[in-house]
Amino acid sequence: FLPDSGGAGEFRGGLWQVFAIGSSEDQVFTISAPTFARLQNPPRGREGGSPVMKGNAGLSDGTPFTGKAVYRVPPGRRILLELPRGGGLGNPQNREIQKIEEDLEAGYISREGAKKDYGYGE
Repeated sequence: FLPDSGGAGEFRGGLWQVFAIGSSEDQVFTISAPTFARLQNPPRGREGGSPVMKGNAGLSDGTPFTGKAVYRVPPGRRILLELPRGGGLGNPQNREIQKIEEDLEAGYISREGAKKDYGYGE
């Protein structure tokens, strides 16, 4: 999970999931990608909650995946997927202090994110 990637809210949204996918053999492989539209149109927040950042998909060398296609993955490279999850629900200023502290302890949010998104630690 990627810290600070869930939409801020009274009820925090889901954190991004990050995947690296490669071949166990030193050969080219392909991936058929039906669509990456959800990456470019991530979930919005509701009732005052924050949206989630846009996601990413591509190769480990920085080559992005865009649209529907079949992509070739060269030997030694990996597919990197950074998948957005849910936006926040409700005003972030209404999040319980205990929940913010639990998120910090679990590594779901950073100290900087707690301050920026929730006004925690000011």
